[in-house]
Amino acid sequence: MKFFLTLFYLYFIHHNDLRLNANEGLFK
Repeated sequence: MKFFLTLFYLYFIHHNDLRLNANEGLFK
């Protein structure tokens, strides 16, 4: 269970990073 939570957490962080980077590119 902990393993899946860690994977989900890492995926969520990575996905957020991509979205933030895309937003920065759009608004710069």
